[in-house]
Amino acid sequence: MAIAEIGVDMGRFPTPGHLCSWAKYAPGISESAGKKKGVGATGHGNPYLARILGEAAIAVSGTDTFLGERYRRIARRSGAKKAIVAIGRLGRGPEAELVKTYAERASAAGRALGLGPVEVVEVEARKPGKAAEAEALRPHLADTHVIACDEHGVARPSRAFAEEIARLRDRGVRRLAFVIGGADGLDPKLLASAQGKLAFGAQTWPHAMVRAMLADVKIEPMSDEPALSENWGEEGLSAAERLYAWNTLEVLAISSGNIEKPANAIPGRAQAVLQLRFVVGTKVDQIADVIRAHLHDNGFGMVEVQAAQRFAASRTDFDSPWINWAAQSIRQTTGKAPAVLPNFGGSLPNDVFSETLGLPTIWVPHSYPGCSQHAPDEHILLSVTEEALGIMAGLFWDLGEMPRTGQ
Repeated sequence: MAIAEIGVDMGRFPTPGHLCSWAKYAPGISESAGKKKGVGATGHGNPYLARILGEAAIAVSGTDTFLGERYRRIARRSGAKKAIVAIGRLGRGPEAELVKTYAERASAAGRALGLGPVEVVEVEARKPGKAAEAEALRPHLADTHVIACDEHGVARPSRAFAEEIARLRDRGVRRLAFVIGGADGLDPKLLASAQGKLAFGAQTWPHAMVRAMLADVKIEPMSDEPALSENWGEEGLSAAERLYAWNTLEVLAISSGNIEKPANAIPGRAQAVLQLRFVVGTKVDQIADVIRAHLHDNGFGMVEVQAAQRFAASRTDFDSPWINWAAQSIRQTTGKAPAVLPNFGGSLPNDVFSETLGLPTIWVPHSYPGCSQHAPDEHILLSVTEEALGIMAGLFWDLGEMPRTGQ
Protein backbone atom coordinates (compact mmCIF):
# COMPACT_ATOMS: atom_id res chain seq x y z
CA MET A 1 0.00 0.00 0.00
CA ALA A 2 2.92 2.36 0.72
CA ILE A 3 4.26 1.83 -2.82
CA ALA A 4 0.79 2.52 -4.23
CA GLU A 5 0.68 5.88 -2.45
CA ILE A 6 4.34 6.96 -2.82
CA GLY A 7 5.52 5.16 -5.93
CA VAL A 8 8.83 3.37 -6.52
CA ASP A 9 10.92 6.45 -7.37
CA MET A 10 12.33 7.44 -3.98
CA GLY A 11 14.77 9.83 -5.66
CA ARG A 12 12.11 12.52 -5.31
CA PHE A 13 12.79 12.54 -1.57
CA PRO A 14 16.44 13.41 -0.81
CA THR A 15 15.98 12.63 2.91
CA PRO A 16 13.38 10.94 5.14
CA GLY A 17 12.43 14.44 6.30
CA HIS A 18 11.35 15.37 2.77
CA LEU A 19 9.06 12.33 2.65
CA CYS A 20 7.52 13.22 6.04
CA SER A 21 6.99 16.80 4.86
CA TRP A 22 5.37 15.65 1.61
CA ALA A 23 3.12 13.27 3.55
CA LYS A 24 2.13 16.15 5.87
CA TYR A 25 3.72 14.40 8.85
CA ALA A 26 6.08 17.30 9.65
CA PRO A 27 4.53 20.33 11.46
CA GLY A 28 5.09 23.62 9.64
CA ILE A 29 5.86 26.93 11.36
CA SER A 30 5.59 30.29 9.61
CA GLU A 31 7.85 33.05 10.90
CA SER A 32 7.80 36.72 9.99
CA ALA A 33 9.74 39.58 11.59
CA GLY A 34 10.97 37.25 14.29
CA LYS A 35 7.46 36.20 15.28
CA LYS A 36 6.18 32.67 14.82
CA LYS A 37 2.70 32.26 13.41
CA GLY A 38 0.38 29.30 13.42
CA VAL A 39 0.23 26.33 15.76
CA GLY A 40 2.57 23.96 13.99
CA ALA A 41 -0.21 22.01 12.27
CA THR A 42 0.71 19.37 9.71
CA GLY A 43 -2.01 20.21 7.24
CA HIS A 44 -4.19 17.75 5.36
CA GLY A 45 -2.16 14.92 3.87
CA ASN A 46 -2.83 11.50 2.43
CA PRO A 47 -4.91 9.64 5.07
CA TYR A 48 -3.93 6.22 3.69
CA LEU A 49 -0.21 7.00 3.82
CA ALA A 50 -0.62 8.55 7.26
CA ARG A 51 -2.16 5.34 8.56
CA ILE A 52 0.66 3.23 7.06
CA LEU A 53 3.40 5.42 8.57
CA GLY A 54 1.60 5.50 11.91
CA GLU A 55 1.26 1.71 12.05
CA ALA A 56 4.93 1.34 11.08
CA ALA A 57 5.96 3.62 13.96
CA ILE A 58 3.80 1.66 16.40
CA ALA A 59 5.26 -1.65 15.16
CA VAL A 60 8.88 -0.55 15.46
CA SER A 61 8.31 0.97 18.92
CA GLY A 62 8.41 -2.44 20.56
CA THR A 63 11.57 -3.71 18.84
CA ASP A 64 15.14 -3.74 20.17
CA THR A 65 16.40 -1.56 17.31
CA PHE A 66 17.76 1.96 16.96
CA LEU A 67 14.38 3.21 15.73
CA GLY A 68 12.56 1.41 18.55
CA GLU A 69 14.81 2.96 21.20
CA ARG A 70 14.50 6.40 19.63
CA TYR A 71 10.71 6.08 19.54
CA ARG A 72 10.66 5.24 23.26
CA ARG A 73 12.97 8.15 24.10
CA ILE A 74 10.72 10.58 22.21
CA ALA A 75 7.63 9.03 23.82
CA ARG A 76 9.10 9.57 27.29
CA ARG A 77 9.79 13.23 26.58
CA SER A 78 6.60 14.06 24.71
CA GLY A 79 4.45 12.51 27.42
CA ALA A 80 1.64 9.98 27.54
CA LYS A 81 -1.72 11.56 28.24
CA LYS A 82 -3.66 10.12 31.17
CA ALA A 83 -7.43 10.33 31.27
CA ILE A 84 -10.02 9.39 33.87
CA VAL A 85 -13.27 8.64 32.08
CA ALA A 86 -16.21 8.19 34.43
CA ILE A 87 -19.98 7.84 34.33
CA GLY A 88 -21.73 10.66 36.17
CA ARG A 89 -20.82 14.18 37.18
CA LEU A 90 -19.50 15.30 40.54
CA GLY A 91 -20.90 18.80 40.25
CA ARG A 92 -19.65 21.27 42.84
CA GLY A 93 -18.49 19.94 46.16
CA PRO A 94 -15.47 18.75 48.14
CA GLU A 95 -15.09 15.61 46.01
CA ALA A 96 -14.88 17.65 42.80
CA GLU A 97 -12.33 19.99 44.38
CA LEU A 98 -10.27 17.02 45.54
CA VAL A 99 -10.19 15.49 42.05
CA LYS A 100 -9.29 18.84 40.52
CA THR A 101 -6.47 19.43 43.02
CA TYR A 102 -4.91 16.00 42.51
CA ALA A 103 -5.29 16.17 38.72
CA GLU A 104 -3.51 19.55 38.59
CA ARG A 105 -0.77 18.32 40.92
CA ALA A 106 -0.24 15.12 38.91
CA SER A 107 -0.18 17.08 35.64
CA ALA A 108 2.54 19.39 36.96
CA ALA A 109 4.65 16.54 38.39
CA GLY A 110 4.14 14.35 35.33
CA ARG A 111 5.97 16.65 32.91
CA ALA A 112 9.36 15.61 34.31
CA LEU A 113 8.34 11.94 34.12
CA GLY A 114 7.24 11.90 30.50
CA LEU A 115 3.55 11.87 31.45
CA GLY A 116 1.10 14.26 29.84
CA PRO A 117 -1.64 16.21 31.58
CA VAL A 118 -4.40 14.39 33.47
CA GLU A 119 -7.77 14.79 31.81
CA VAL A 120 -10.99 14.11 33.73
CA VAL A 121 -13.90 13.23 31.41
CA GLU A 122 -17.38 12.95 32.94
CA VAL A 123 -19.96 11.16 30.81
CA GLU A 124 -23.73 10.93 31.21
CA ALA A 125 -25.75 8.15 29.58
CA ARG A 126 -29.12 9.00 28.05
CA LYS A 127 -30.63 5.71 29.22
CA PRO A 128 -30.12 3.67 32.40
CA GLY A 129 -28.18 0.41 32.35
CA LYS A 130 -24.64 -0.79 31.71
CA ALA A 131 -25.09 -1.15 27.94
CA ALA A 132 -26.21 2.47 27.56
CA GLU A 133 -23.35 3.66 29.76
CA ALA A 134 -20.84 1.70 27.68
CA GLU A 135 -22.25 3.24 24.51
CA ALA A 136 -21.75 6.72 26.01
CA LEU A 137 -18.18 5.88 27.07
CA ARG A 138 -16.92 4.42 23.77
CA PRO A 139 -16.47 7.73 21.84
CA HIS A 140 -14.02 8.83 24.55
CA LEU A 141 -11.92 5.65 24.31
CA ALA A 142 -10.84 5.72 20.65
CA ASP A 143 -7.09 5.17 20.07
CA THR A 144 -6.67 4.68 23.81
CA HIS A 145 -5.13 2.04 26.07
CA VAL A 146 -8.07 1.26 28.37
CA ILE A 147 -7.76 0.08 31.97
CA ALA A 148 -11.15 -0.70 33.47
CA CYS A 149 -11.77 -0.18 37.18
CA ASP A 150 -13.46 -3.38 38.30
CA GLU A 151 -13.78 -5.31 41.57
CA HIS A 152 -12.40 -8.43 39.85
CA GLY A 153 -9.32 -6.62 38.53
CA VAL A 154 -5.74 -6.79 39.79
CA ALA A 155 -4.99 -4.96 43.05
CA ARG A 156 -1.48 -3.58 42.64
CA PRO A 157 0.77 -1.93 45.26
CA SER A 158 1.36 1.78 44.56
CA ARG A 159 4.91 1.17 43.32
CA ALA A 160 3.86 -1.61 40.94
CA PHE A 161 0.94 0.50 39.70
CA ALA A 162 3.25 3.44 38.95
CA GLU A 163 5.75 1.15 37.23
CA GLU A 164 3.00 -0.26 35.01
CA ILE A 165 2.16 3.29 33.89
CA ALA A 166 5.85 3.89 33.17
CA ARG A 167 6.04 0.65 31.16
CA LEU A 168 3.06 1.69 29.02
CA ARG A 169 4.59 5.13 28.48
CA ASP A 170 7.89 3.57 27.35
CA ARG A 171 6.02 1.29 24.93
CA GLY A 172 4.76 4.40 23.17
CA VAL A 173 1.18 4.47 24.51
CA ARG A 174 -0.03 7.96 23.65
CA ARG A 175 -3.22 8.00 25.73
CA LEU A 176 -4.08 5.95 28.79
CA ALA A 177 -7.62 5.96 30.17
CA PHE A 178 -8.91 4.61 33.48
CA VAL A 179 -12.62 3.93 33.06
CA ILE A 180 -15.05 4.10 35.98
CA GLY A 181 -18.56 2.76 35.50
CA GLY A 182 -21.84 3.69 37.13
CA ALA A 183 -23.32 2.35 40.35
CA ASP A 184 -23.57 -1.19 38.93
CA GLY A 185 -20.10 -1.26 37.36
CA LEU A 186 -19.05 -1.57 33.74
CA ASP A 187 -20.69 -3.42 30.87
CA PRO A 188 -19.22 -6.97 30.33
CA LYS A 189 -18.43 -6.24 26.67
CA LEU A 190 -16.50 -3.10 27.59
CA LEU A 191 -14.64 -5.04 30.30
CA ALA A 192 -13.72 -7.75 27.80
CA SER A 193 -12.31 -5.20 25.34
CA ALA A 194 -10.20 -3.39 27.96
CA GLN A 195 -6.42 -3.91 27.89
CA GLY A 196 -6.30 -4.20 31.68
CA LYS A 197 -8.45 -4.31 34.82
CA LEU A 198 -7.65 -2.54 38.09
CA ALA A 199 -9.08 -3.05 41.57
CA PHE A 200 -8.51 -0.89 44.65
CA GLY A 201 -8.42 -3.74 47.15
CA ALA A 202 -11.25 -5.85 48.54
CA GLN A 203 -13.29 -2.90 49.74
CA THR A 204 -15.66 -0.93 47.53
CA TRP A 205 -14.63 2.72 47.27
CA PRO A 206 -16.93 5.62 46.39
CA HIS A 207 -16.41 6.39 42.71
CA ALA A 208 -15.53 10.02 43.50
CA MET A 209 -12.63 8.85 45.69
CA VAL A 210 -11.43 6.48 42.97
CA ARG A 211 -11.16 9.41 40.58
CA ALA A 212 -9.01 11.31 43.09
CA MET A 213 -6.73 8.30 43.74
CA LEU A 214 -6.17 7.69 40.03
CA ALA A 215 -5.26 11.33 39.47
CA ASP A 216 -2.52 11.21 42.13
CA VAL A 217 -0.42 8.31 40.75
CA LYS A 218 3.29 9.24 40.79
CA ILE A 219 6.59 7.51 40.10
CA GLU A 220 9.03 8.32 42.90
CA PRO A 221 11.47 6.68 45.35
CA MET A 222 10.31 5.51 48.76
CA SER A 223 10.71 7.97 51.64
CA ASP A 224 13.42 5.88 53.34
CA GLU A 225 15.59 5.46 50.24
CA PRO A 226 18.82 7.48 49.85
CA ALA A 227 18.59 10.54 47.63
CA LEU A 228 20.34 10.33 44.27
CA SER A 229 23.00 12.82 43.27
CA GLU A 230 21.68 15.74 41.24
CA ASN A 231 22.14 15.40 37.46
CA TRP A 232 23.10 11.71 37.81
CA GLY A 233 21.69 9.33 35.22
CA GLU A 234 19.76 9.62 31.99
CA GLU A 235 18.06 12.94 31.29
CA GLY A 236 14.27 13.03 31.27
CA LEU A 237 13.82 10.20 33.80
CA SER A 238 12.65 10.37 37.39
CA ALA A 239 14.93 9.37 40.26
CA ALA A 240 13.22 5.97 40.59
CA GLU A 241 13.48 5.28 36.88
CA ARG A 242 17.16 6.24 36.77
CA LEU A 243 17.86 3.93 39.71
CA TYR A 244 15.76 0.89 38.79
CA ALA A 245 15.05 1.05 35.08
CA TRP A 246 18.18 2.31 33.33
CA ASN A 247 21.83 1.43 32.82
CA THR A 248 24.50 2.18 35.46
CA LEU A 249 28.25 2.39 34.84
CA GLU A 250 30.51 1.84 37.87
CA VAL A 251 34.29 2.17 38.30
CA LEU A 252 35.48 -0.94 40.14
CA ALA A 253 39.23 -0.22 40.07
CA ILE A 254 41.64 2.37 38.66
CA SER A 255 45.44 2.64 38.73
CA SER A 256 48.22 4.84 37.37
CA GLY A 257 51.95 4.86 38.09
CA ASN A 258 53.72 2.94 40.89
CA ILE A 259 52.67 3.95 44.40
CA GLU A 260 55.67 2.11 45.88
CA LYS A 261 58.24 3.73 43.58
CA PRO A 262 56.69 6.89 42.09
CA ALA A 263 58.59 8.61 39.27
CA ASN A 264 58.99 12.37 39.04
CA ALA A 265 56.94 12.44 35.86
CA ILE A 266 53.40 12.01 34.65
CA PRO A 267 52.73 8.26 34.22
CA GLY A 268 52.51 7.20 30.63
CA ARG A 269 49.85 4.58 31.23
CA ALA A 270 46.66 4.24 33.29
CA GLN A 271 44.03 1.55 33.38
CA ALA A 272 40.59 1.08 34.89
CA VAL A 273 38.06 -1.71 35.25
CA LEU A 274 34.42 -0.66 34.90
CA GLN A 275 31.16 -2.53 35.27
CA LEU A 276 28.02 -1.80 33.28
CA ARG A 277 24.75 -2.91 34.83
CA PHE A 278 22.42 -2.86 31.86
CA VAL A 279 18.71 -3.44 31.33
CA VAL A 280 16.84 -5.43 28.70
CA GLY A 281 17.11 -3.85 25.25
CA THR A 282 20.70 -2.61 25.66
CA LYS A 283 22.89 -3.66 22.72
CA VAL A 284 25.63 -4.96 25.00
CA ASP A 285 27.55 -6.57 22.12
CA GLN A 286 28.19 -3.06 20.75
CA ILE A 287 29.07 -1.36 24.06
CA ALA A 288 32.85 -1.47 23.62
CA ASP A 289 32.63 -0.11 20.06
CA VAL A 290 30.26 2.68 21.09
CA ILE A 291 32.44 3.79 24.03
CA ARG A 292 35.60 3.61 21.91
CA ALA A 293 34.01 5.73 19.16
CA HIS A 294 32.76 8.27 21.71
CA LEU A 295 36.22 8.65 23.26
CA HIS A 296 37.91 8.92 19.87
CA ASP A 297 35.42 11.56 18.69
CA ASN A 298 36.23 13.64 21.78
CA GLY A 299 40.00 13.59 21.35
CA PHE A 300 40.91 10.48 23.34
CA GLY A 301 42.03 8.25 20.50
CA MET A 302 44.79 6.76 22.63
CA VAL A 303 42.30 5.02 24.96
CA GLU A 304 41.82 1.31 24.38
CA VAL A 305 38.47 -0.28 25.26
CA GLN A 306 37.91 -4.00 25.73
CA ALA A 307 34.84 -5.97 26.82
CA ALA A 308 35.13 -8.85 29.27
CA GLN A 309 32.69 -11.26 30.94
CA ARG A 310 28.98 -10.53 30.80
CA PHE A 311 25.57 -12.03 31.50
CA ALA A 312 22.53 -11.48 29.30
CA ALA A 313 19.89 -9.16 30.76
CA SER A 314 16.42 -10.65 31.25
CA ARG A 315 13.07 -9.51 32.56
CA THR A 316 9.83 -11.31 33.32
CA ASP A 317 6.84 -9.61 31.72
CA PHE A 318 4.88 -7.57 34.26
CA ASP A 319 1.71 -9.20 32.96
CA SER A 320 2.89 -12.62 34.21
CA PRO A 321 0.43 -13.98 36.82
CA TRP A 322 3.40 -15.24 38.85
CA ILE A 323 4.38 -11.68 39.76
CA ASN A 324 1.03 -10.95 41.36
CA TRP A 325 1.05 -14.39 43.02
CA ALA A 326 4.49 -13.80 44.60
CA ALA A 327 3.53 -10.29 45.73
CA GLN A 328 0.33 -11.60 47.35
CA SER A 329 2.28 -14.35 49.14
CA ILE A 330 4.82 -11.86 50.54
CA ARG A 331 2.01 -9.52 51.61
CA GLN A 332 0.24 -12.36 53.41
CA THR A 333 3.46 -13.38 55.21
CA THR A 334 4.66 -9.92 56.25
CA GLY A 335 1.47 -7.86 56.28
CA LYS A 336 3.28 -5.31 54.09
CA ALA A 337 3.06 -4.56 50.37
CA PRO A 338 6.31 -5.49 48.54
CA ALA A 339 8.00 -3.16 46.08
CA VAL A 340 7.83 -4.80 42.64
CA LEU A 341 10.78 -3.60 40.54
CA PRO A 342 11.17 -4.11 36.77
CA ASN A 343 14.92 -4.72 37.01
CA PHE A 344 17.36 -6.24 39.48
CA GLY A 345 20.90 -4.84 39.46
CA GLY A 346 22.78 -8.10 39.91
CA SER A 347 25.16 -10.07 37.71
CA LEU A 348 23.51 -13.48 37.62
CA PRO A 349 23.03 -16.10 34.85
CA ASN A 350 19.29 -15.53 34.96
CA ASP A 351 18.92 -16.05 31.20
CA VAL A 352 19.48 -19.79 31.74
CA PHE A 353 16.00 -19.92 33.26
CA SER A 354 14.18 -17.13 31.42
CA GLU A 355 15.56 -17.70 27.91
CA THR A 356 16.90 -21.28 27.69
CA LEU A 357 14.15 -22.92 29.77
CA GLY A 358 11.45 -20.31 29.11
CA LEU A 359 10.56 -19.99 32.80
CA PRO A 360 9.42 -16.73 34.42
CA THR A 361 11.91 -15.74 37.12
CA ILE A 362 11.28 -13.57 40.18
CA TRP A 363 14.15 -12.56 42.44
CA VAL A 364 13.33 -11.70 46.03
CA PRO A 365 16.19 -9.56 47.42
CA HIS A 366 15.60 -8.34 50.97
CA SER A 367 17.61 -5.65 52.73
CA TYR A 368 17.35 -2.01 53.75
CA PRO A 369 18.74 1.25 52.23
CA GLY A 370 21.66 1.56 54.67
CA CYS A 371 23.11 -1.92 54.09
CA SER A 372 26.16 -0.55 52.17
CA GLN A 373 25.86 -3.36 49.63
CA HIS A 374 29.14 -3.94 47.73
CA ALA A 375 30.80 -1.33 49.99
CA PRO A 376 33.43 -1.81 52.75
CA ASP A 377 30.79 -1.95 55.50
CA GLU A 378 28.35 -4.31 53.75
CA HIS A 379 26.04 -5.90 56.31
CA ILE A 380 22.50 -7.09 57.01
CA LEU A 381 20.45 -6.70 60.16
CA LEU A 382 19.30 -9.74 62.14
CA SER A 383 15.70 -8.53 62.04
CA VAL A 384 15.87 -8.21 58.24
CA THR A 385 17.40 -11.69 57.95
CA GLU A 386 14.62 -13.23 60.04
CA GLU A 387 11.96 -11.54 57.93
CA ALA A 388 13.69 -12.69 54.72
CA LEU A 389 13.68 -16.31 55.91
CA GLY A 390 9.97 -15.97 56.72
CA ILE A 391 9.26 -14.55 53.25
CA MET A 392 10.97 -17.44 51.47
CA ALA A 393 9.34 -20.03 53.72
CA GLY A 394 5.96 -18.45 52.96
CA LEU A 395 6.61 -18.52 49.20
CA PHE A 396 7.52 -22.22 49.22
CA TRP A 397 4.57 -22.99 51.52
CA ASP A 398 2.11 -21.21 49.24
CA LEU A 399 3.66 -22.90 46.22
CA GLY A 400 3.12 -26.30 47.83
CA GLU A 401 -0.50 -25.43 48.61
CA MET A 402 -1.32 -24.70 44.95
CA PRO A 403 -3.55 -27.34 43.29
CA ARG A 404 -1.93 -29.41 40.60
CA THR A 405 -3.12 -28.66 37.06
CA GLY A 406 -1.47 -31.62 35.31
CA GLN A 407 0.95 -34.52 35.60
